[in-house]
Amino acid sequence: MAAGEYFVLNDSKIFLDLALTDTADDVYLNDMGLKANRQIDNDLAHIISTVPVASASITEELKGMATFYVARKFKLKNHDVDTANAYKEDYTDSITGFINRFTAIPTGRTRRQSVTKPYITEPLASDPLFD
Repeated sequence: MAAGEYFVLNDSKIFLDLALTDTADDVYLNDMGLKANRQIDNDLAHIISTVPVASASITEELKGMATFYVARKFKLKNHDVDTANAYKEDYTDSITGFINRFTAIPTGRTRRQSVTKPYITEPLASDPLFD
């Protein structure tokens, strides 16, 4: 199973407020990007029969998840644990929401029930407001 191509270096640099021309962390970010691709594929392997995902809209969403994953690793490297934990939560929420949407049963989305009762009419004269 080949890893998906979700990580985009420039997206992560923009997200982390790094200059696009700054190459000091490129090797590290690319390594974490490969790990992010594999992690996403592993997280989704049980619900998607073909990995990597082919749909463009789904792939865009997964690119955002890869950015969260890489940003977390980068912040941990720089000892910014609070921000790293926030990015971890963002990644977890995103992947969980994606899985929930992908596996949702369409008929289970509503709690409405149809009830059939006989319709009975009465003359308006029996209404207490008309007395």
